[in-house]
Amino acid sequence: MTLQPLDTSPIVLAARAAQALMQEHRIAYAQLAPDLTIVHASSNLRDVIHDPTPQIEGSALTDLFWEFVSAEEPLYAIMRGEANDYRLERVNREAGDGSIAYFTFHVVPLDELNPVLGLMLIVEDVSQTSHAEQRMMQDRNELRLLQSQLARANEELQRINRFKSFLLSMAAHDLRAPLTSILGFAGLLTNDPPVLGEPEQKQALAMIEAQGHRLEHLISDLLDLDQTERGKLVISFKLCELTELIREVIKPLDVTRELRQITLKLDLPKMPVQLQADRERLRQILNNMISNAIKYTPEGGHIEVAARAESDDAVIQISDNGKGMTEEQLSHLFQLYYRTDDARQSKVKGTGLGLFIVKTLVDAHHGRIDVTSKPKQGTTFTVRLPLEQNS
Repeated sequence: MTLQPLDTSPIVLAARAAQALMQEHRIAYAQLAPDLTIVHASSNLRDVIHDPTPQIEGSALTDLFWEFVSAEEPLYAIMRGEANDYRLERVNREAGDGSIAYFTFHVVPLDELNPVLGLMLIVEDVSQTSHAEQRMMQDRNELRLLQSQLARANEELQRINRFKSFLLSMAAHDLRAPLTSILGFAGLLTNDPPVLGEPEQKQALAMIEAQGHRLEHLISDLLDLDQTERGKLVISFKLCELTELIREVIKPLDVTRELRQITLKLDLPKMPVQLQADRERLRQILNNMISNAIKYTPEGGHIEVAARAESDDAVIQISDNGKGMTEEQLSHLFQLYYRTDDARQSKVKGTGLGLFIVKTLVDAHHGRIDVTSKPKQGTTFTVRLPLEQNS
């Protein structure tokens, strides 16, 4: 019987392909005996796993690969034919230079038809892929952070644009109204020959003064809003007397109040109420609250302004018998630009700025403002400011 020559070409081709694949992807292998000792290993195993161990053949699997400690049972299950393979993904090891390398360990039967003969361990260094994925994840996270920062910057730009629009609206409406009154009364006073008698002239001058104060307070509110938005609101605490300041604030508002036939009741203590506060900021608080009460009180109505020292606080209460507010409206009262539906539909002009400024300035004085109100029963604002400031 003549044997045909063995064609080794496919074997050589497969060996070369395996060698190229192992070099390209840094793959090594080892043959495991049934007792999980290493019988044979590829020449590049030591280099692939960055392990200087001089003796590999004959070593126990767990001595060379600590990752398989307590994992012997799944390997025995493969040799019993109860499992097809066992895999450990992305196991990290420290390389000799201190860097971190990542490996995938894959264990399969040496002979699928007779698995009791032993196992084949295939080791692949997947560090390049793992590091690339980590960089990609880091880049993705940085991109998300950048997108979040851009979104916040865009929101800030939109807020600034809304603020600019608000300033233009203020200039076109709220600032124009007092200017129109001032120019109108000034024209009557400078008319030649005079068209106003002496009593009317005094009334016109009083109205000009009142509208001038209104302009001054509107401009102060706008400046305070700008400083608040930029985090640069400055409060200078000095000793000031509350009841005297209340009378000063009320005086220029009397003209508007009397024209609308609104009665005013003052409930002020005979003894001075002295507190540490920023006098001009406190004037703004009082002016905004009292003018707000006059503005939203119907003609013929009444308001009450009270002050007192109570424990460690100076207490200011301003009440009116206006339309009042619902619980829902009260929950939004100190929001910037907020006005109730009734206020927007009425002839009363406003921007929703005054009470926001009041709340901001009260907070800056380490104080508190509370509001009680019911529909058709009026509104009461209560401000509590510390008599002494700790900072």
